[in-house]
Amino acid sequence: MAENTETTTQENTSETKPEVKTFTQEDVDRIVQERLARSKKSEKKQANEPTEPSEQATQQASELEALRQENAKLTKQIADAEHAQAVNKMHLQIATKYGISDPSILVGDNEEEAEAFAKKLLAVFKPYENLATARSKQATNPTKKLSPREDFERVMRNLTQQ
Repeated sequence: MAENTETTTQENTSETKPEVKTFTQEDVDRIVQERLARSKKSEKKQANEPTEPSEQATQQASELEALRQENAKLTKQIADAEHAQAVNKMHLQIATKYGISDPSILVGDNEEEAEAFAKKLLAVFKPYENLATARSKQATNPTKKLSPREDFERVMRNLTQQ
């Protein structure tokens, strides 16, 4: 019976002992290569993913936005200046056509408006073509002498009514 107990204990101890797995050099090389490949793959994936913008990138973005706004402002100024130049040229042509010595008094952004205003000016000031005519009318009509401001206001009222 002592022998039976001994063999049973030997069997129990052998059953409880886990087997130790051994790797060959080829197995180790293969495992290392697989891990390296996974590591490289994850590094490439992380490199392609956008990261949080750094302080320098944020600063560059704000500078870019400021430059865009400045560009838009300058582009608008150029367009406004070109428009003003075209309007001034048109006013000069109309003033020359109607015999107006100062084209800056004309108003209107298009040719029709400016010509209509020039015609109104001529209608108002045509009777006073000669200074002598203006003085004689003023001398013959002594009812009320107008100040230059009142005279100007009267002329402007006449212009807007026509």
